[in-house]
Amino acid sequence: MNTSDKQLLRLLGLAVMYVFAAPVLLIQWAGKLRKELAAIERVRTGTMACPYCQFANPLNRMATCARCRATEPSSVLRCSFCKATFKTITCDQCGATLRVV
Repeated sequence: MNTSDKQLLRLLGLAVMYVFAAPVLLIQWAGKLRKELAAIERVRTGTMACPYCQFANPLNRMATCARCRATEPSSVLRCSFCKATFKTITCDQCGATLRVV
């Protein structure tokens, strides 16, 4: 086999690998999309129900940033002073940590 035949076989093997991997990648992408859409819906509604005590925790309220300690009336997921972002909140009723995003 000469060099051009080896390159052709290498490209053909790569193409076959992508064809076989496509369904798996599509399933992974669909799962990630489902999680992202659920997170967007939680943020859009403005509240997050605790799965343990069913308390509706507001996502927009007077909050103190854990990073810079600034207190402001806004989202508990982002600080407008230091630009820190947070993916979890603490339930106001039972104290459980809740993953929002």
